[in-house]
Amino acid sequence: MKYLRIYTGTDGESYFEDVELPMKSSTPTFNPSLKDSIKRSEIIKATGVSFNEYPPGMDWGCHTAPRRQFVICLEGEAEFTSSQGVKRRISAGDFLLAEDTTGKGHFSKLVGRQKGRTVVVPLE
Repeated sequence: MKYLRIYTGTDGESYFEDVELPMKSSTPTFNPSLKDSIKRSEIIKATGVSFNEYPPGMDWGCHTAPRRQFVICLEGEAEFTSSQGVKRRISAGDFLLAEDTTGKGHFSKLVGRQKGRTVVVPLE
């Protein structure tokens, strides 16, 4: 499982990175006969969860992330542009780790005619 990470480099610019989420085989507690049938990541400590809905065309302009947080896209498609002009998109089922809380920040906006729905998970 992969996610898109946006972070601030030592030069204050924002960068993208594709990150592979480490997964381990797991046995479901509800049915031990399914030994190693599930893959799970380690638990990532979070401080809460927020469900969000945005109108089509929502544009956040240039900003830094308010905190380290996962943004999980449920509906719609969002385009992110780094401070260097590199563009990346996420759509339903994708998630982003926003860590560029300092520096020049990034641009983000919804693309297409669909509303956007996300789950935001602030991290410790």
